[in-house]
Amino acid sequence: MICCFPDPLPDELFYSVCARFHSTMKYRAATHTSMELFGSAAARAAIDLPQRLAHLLSLLPPGHRYTVDSLIEENSLLPFYGAFLPTARVLRLRKVMEGGGHGGISSRSSIRRLEYFQSCSFCVAEDRKRYGRTYWHRIHQAPGVIVCHVHNVPLERRYVELRSKSSRLKFVDAEMELDRNPIQRIRLTARGHKPALQIARDVAWLLSKRNLSCDTKVLHAQYRRLLIEAGFATCKTVRVLNVVEAFTEYYGRSLLGTLHCQVEGYCNWLTELFLQSRSLHNPLHHLLVMQFLGRSLQQFFAVTSQDPLHG
Repeated sequence: MICCFPDPLPDELFYSVCARFHSTMKYRAATHTSMELFGSAAARAAIDLPQRLAHLLSLLPPGHRYTVDSLIEENSLLPFYGAFLPTARVLRLRKVMEGGGHGGISSRSSIRRLEYFQSCSFCVAEDRKRYGRTYWHRIHQAPGVIVCHVHNVPLERRYVELRSKSSRLKFVDAEMELDRNPIQRIRLTARGHKPALQIARDVAWLLSKRNLSCDTKVLHAQYRRLLIEAGFATCKTVRVLNVVEAFTEYYGRSLLGTLHCQVEGYCNWLTELFLQSRSLHNPLHHLLVMQFLGRSLQQFFAVTSQDPLHG
């Protein structure tokens, strides 16, 4: 039984909670922590979609208030990824996260692996004042979030070594690492700040919702309708180069480069998203397209949301 597992703080990554446990127990190796929490040295608390959650909960004292669903909804990034996946795929992901094994995790293949943690200096100060320590905020680690939606300032990237020489994920406690690792403040132009802030607000909205998912065909049909309304398409064709030019003009090359979402020529993720109705895409791509087409997430999900996953 584990009697000293920390309570997750508001919007704290599950990984961050495990990292706090690791530093509290003063384990020297991440494998020791993995064995303690997940029953396997090979198991790890993935930063975005952790697994073997049911095993951990079975080790906590009777009467604890946590469930697999609460950890997934409040402390993982599944609400971000799952919003743009079919319901069946989201259910498979939940099963993998609950018990481990293999499965739908590969649905994130188009998303860059996290190379650094991000934080907001104002959030850090408020955390320390309120909780006596800081932690890794879930929203700050979501792909595409580079502005704090609360304080309206660019985030800071913390260059910490996330993996050991064997490529296993380390447990990095924010409070232990923030003040002793180099940072890079994300630079944004005045032009890029507004759309970047909107992306952060959109991600915050997604993370606040439960059981969002969408039918990719319905989503694709909405994109086609809006492209037609904007004069970028007809019922049969999409004026690809015109869309690419307008999209680049809207966001600017600098912001798209910072987000690793550049579009050039005819063949790119943007045209693939518009032309292939069944393919899965990085959620950030959808957020960029929705903002470009002048529609809010609420408007899109009013049409594309399916029945809740749990009745």
